[in-house]
Amino acid sequence: IFWWPLLNPDRNEQRILPLGGLLAYLFFSDMPMMLIGAGMTFSPPLYTIPMTNPTMNMTVTPQDQQLGGLLMWVASSIFLIIIASIFFLRWMLRQEKAQRALEIEYDEDE
Repeated sequence: IFWWPLLNPDRNEQRILPLGGLLAYLFFSDMPMMLIGAGMTFSPPLYTIPMTNPTMNMTVTPQDQQLGGLLMWVASSIFLIIIASIFFLRWMLRQEKAQRALEIEYDEDE
């Protein structure tokens, strides 16, 4: 359901949102994950109980929380930035095409 406005599976209908709206949709949908990821990265450890797994011989450290926050913050943002860049380029190409059509029409009128 999240991707429905972006993909628009019904090709016969117009888009649910214009391309500028799609960019805003992507930006505001990424904000909660960015804020939570940044908060996890820069906050002190959210847990105080040392967590160990004796069968795997490993200890969970505060750096794990920071790594998890970075993954939420950076990895998801990179993915959405790539998608937003594609939509932005499509939007700009459409605007340029419309501008050229207006210029041709204006030149023909003169």
